[in-house]
Amino acid sequence: MAFRDPVDALLVCSHSDTPPDLIVLDINMPRIGGLELLAKLRTIPLFKDVPFVLFTSSSRQKYKDDAAALGVTHMVKPLSYDEYPVAARRILEIATRRNNS
Repeated sequence: MAFRDPVDALLVCSHSDTPPDLIVLDINMPRIGGLELLAKLRTIPLFKDVPFVLFTSSSRQKYKDDAAALGVTHMVKPLSYDEYPVAARRILEIATRRNNS
C-alpha cells in the first residue's frame, strides 16, 4: 500500500489485522511528520516488530540519531534516478533480513 497522506495511513493501519512486511516513511510529510507517524504506529501492537525505513532527502545528523534511537534505518534519497534501483534493493534487503530473523 502507498499513501499520500500520513493521516490516512495511520487510520488504515490502526484498523488493520495484518502487519505489513515493511514501512517506508519520509521524515517531511504533510500534517504528520514521519517521526511522529512512526511513534504512533509503534503504539499499535501489530506494528511493534515491523521494520521501518526513514527514506528522506535530509542527511542531517539529528535525523540519523532519531532513527537510531527508534531502532529504524535512516536512508538518504539518491540524488539521481540511476541510483534508485540500488536504494530499492537495500530497502528490500532490510525487510528480508528483519523478517527472517
